[in-house]
Amino acid sequence: MRVVRHRIGNLNGRLCDRTPQTSHGQQRTACQTTFERKPPLRRFHVGDGPFRAIGLLLVMWLVPLLTQGFYAAMVPVVYPLTVIPNTLGIYLFNTAADRSKRLRTSDVHRILGGSIAIQTVSTIAFIILIGPLVKLVYGEEFAPAIVFAWWLAPVSAIKGILQGLDSYVKGRGKPLAPIRCRIVASVVMLGLTAAFVGSYGAIAIAVAALVGQVICLVWLSAIVYADVREQNAVIE
Repeated sequence: MRVVRHRIGNLNGRLCDRTPQTSHGQQRTACQTTFERKPPLRRFHVGDGPFRAIGLLLVMWLVPLLTQGFYAAMVPVVYPLTVIPNTLGIYLFNTAADRSKRLRTSDVHRILGGSIAIQTVSTIAFIILIGPLVKLVYGEEFAPAIVFAWWLAPVSAIKGILQGLDSYVKGRGKPLAPIRCRIVASVVMLGLTAAFVGSYGAIAIAVAALVGQVICLVWLSAIVYADVREQNAVIE
């Protein structure tokens, strides 16, 4: 992971070197200032889920340098979509850890359905607003990066829901339960990337990450539902 962080850190400076200069060198200076202002990518780690780390590794391996910079710059931009479900994660962890409380299937329907609805609305609003915001904050030269934000937004939104479901599973004392689904989803992601990166470039990696997150969402939801039904069956 240190190698990944070092490579991403060096990528910023190398991308700016590729940016054409005006007669007074103003464009390059703006690019350097933009990279200095954006949130550092070094904060990500595998504990966030495998898809961000795998995605960045695949981007650095398979796509041109300039595209690497655009993709990497959008990774922290979509992160706020995970914030709202974090509160849900705290509630689900506390509920799961408290043996005197039991969720019913209807509660899971309501929580999961509400989370998906909120994240869907948030993602649509994000997709509508992110284009002008990227141009305002990063500059017009980052316009090609907007398409990556569009595809990474639902990835981040689903990741937020997964954090809540994962918190419930951990509260139940089953922290290793999601590992199998993440392994399967990672394999699917690698397979889709290998199949389509030649035709669609870095977009294929973002789409593959989205498919992986959907697999994890379905799988982890099934684990939560099964656990809730098991608890209710024991009580009854």
